[in-house]
Amino acid sequence: GQTLIITSGGSTPTPPTPPGTPTPAPGTLTNAPNHQFTLQELWPTIAHYGNQYGFDPKILAGMVFQESSFKNHLVHRDGTGHGLLGYDDNGLLSDFERWVRTTKPGQENYSAGRGHGAASIPPDWQIEYAAKKLSEFSRAYGGPHAAARAWHRGPGLVNDSLRYRYEQLIRNHVNTLFPG
Repeated sequence: GQTLIITSGGSTPTPPTPPGTPTPAPGTLTNAPNHQFTLQELWPTIAHYGNQYGFDPKILAGMVFQESSFKNHLVHRDGTGHGLLGYDDNGLLSDFERWVRTTKPGQENYSAGRGHGAASIPPDWQIEYAAKKLSEFSRAYGGPHAAARAWHRGPGLVNDSLRYRYEQLIRNHVNTLFPG
């Protein structure tokens, strides 16, 4: 009656899914504003893009939880953000929009909007972009936790106290989401 997860090398195991539960493929997450996701709903997409871009999916999951508690906020309480992750407060929204325009067919004029005029960004796009950007930050700043610090309020001042506080929050979320 036990489920064993055997990994080889550096791969990150997928948390066990209850029997009979369909596993959604990346690209199938709902973009309904204010939808409350579970880790089980988000994990296939987080693991897929984390592994695709070479960023630890568990840290990415911890960051999504920190940013939104897995709720697809139309707009965060502070007027920033467009879903699972905030891009306004870390200076990445313009870069994200450029990425969408160049990588998503039919989105050549894409704009997420700002403040209370913001649109909800498809969760799959948010997770893919975050995995890509965090992978770049990880290489540039010396590892996945440094990447998390760079994500928080942008890449400047990677080693200030607020960013170390953010890193500790992410570590705590990872330990809670993935016990043992």
